[in-house]
Amino acid sequence: MAKSNNAPKNNTADQSKPQPLGVFVVDERNQDRKFWTRVGAAWPHEDGKGYNLEITPGISVSGRLVIRERKQDDAQD
Repeated sequence: MAKSNNAPKNNTADQSKPQPLGVFVVDERNQDRKFWTRVGAAWPHEDGKGYNLEITPGISVSGRLVIRERKQDDAQD
C-alpha cells in the first residue's frame, strides 16, 4: 500500500527568498504629521550590496523615499 503524504511540501528555495521591503514617499509638508504613501517594493540583491526597486506603474514619485520592512497587513496587498 502506497503511503500518502499530505503534509505541506518544504520548498527551501521559497523559504530562503527574501521578502520584499516596502518603498514609501514621506510627505513632510505638515509639521504636525507625516504622510507615508506606499509607492513600490524593494528586493535585496543576492550579494547583499544593493536593492532592486519596483515603483508602481502610473505614479509620479518625488521627494524622500524610505525603504522599510513591510507590516503584516501590508504584505497581503
